[in-house]
Amino acid sequence: MVEMTVQVPEKLAARIGATGAWFPMVIELGMTNFKNSQPADAKAELIEFLSQNPTPQQVLDYRLSAGFQERLDYLLDLNGEDEIDKRQKEELEEWTKFNHICILLSAAATKALKKTS
Repeated sequence: MVEMTVQVPEKLAARIGATGAWFPMVIELGMTNFKNSQPADAKAELIEFLSQNPTPQQVLDYRLSAGFQERLDYLLDLNGEDEIDKRQKEELEEWTKFNHICILLSAAATKALKKTS
């Protein structure tokens, strides 16, 4: 891992400090650009969750809000039945990016849990 030093306003420093060990994942999420509102809103929800500096177990227990999960399930069903249109396929691809970040986050939480065991 690379160590970086940056200067930020004090107000932002306080927000960054609140994320604790999850700051690299917040940066990863923040740099992921979603064009569709649902994945973008899910990203904002996850960043808000991480800004509360959850424990590794809380991160592993994290689940999408019901509405987001329903939308994702709907798109997966359409895709499985080969009835998905171009716009929906693009949204599903964004959900795939979001899911990849969640997998990385889960891996980091698992690693942190193993360190404390």
